Amino acid sequence: SRRIPDTSVLHIPAEQILSLSADSYSQVLKETKLSANQRYVSSVRNVGMNLTAAVKQYMKQNPMESSIAGYQWQYNVLVSDELNAWCMPGGQIAFYEGIMPVCQDDNGVAVVMGHEIAHAVARHGNERMSQQLVMTPQLQQAIKLLQLTRMELQDLVVQELEENPLLEESTGLD
Repeated sequence: SRRIPDTSVLHIPAEQILSLSADSYSQVLKETKLSANQRYVSSVRNVGMNLTAAVKQYMKQNPMESSIAGYQWQYNVLVSDELNAWCMPGGQIAFYEGIMPVCQDDNGVAVVMGHEIAHAVARHGNERMSQQLVMTPQLQQAIKLLQLTRMELQDLVVQELEENPLLEESTGLD
């Protein structure tokens, strides 16, 4: 398979990933109802606290603490029939009610959560976010346009109008 050269991908700094993750998680919590099922909530929170304590201990024992620096571990259960759970880069964890019967008990929750935490700690989310920001020619052009002064932009528009007979000038009041 063909690989995109690294020069065409924006690499997002870890601090920005953590900030974006925290913001996204907050948005999800605002838009999605939290579960009132105390059995589900207790299970996810208890398993979460135990797993994250183990992750912190492991990272400390294997000089990798810096890779989870800034993580703000949170555990919530959301109202949805969806069979899903996830962990944001930064440690924000969500389980949907729909997956809880599949998990059956704390052991099942631990398997699913351990898997999701492993993705976050391995920074797979960071890779996905960076891959989504591939510098297409259109994005490169948009960035260049945003960097132009008003005069430079006006000159560019005049030039494009002269060079392209399919374009017409509009006052914008139509």
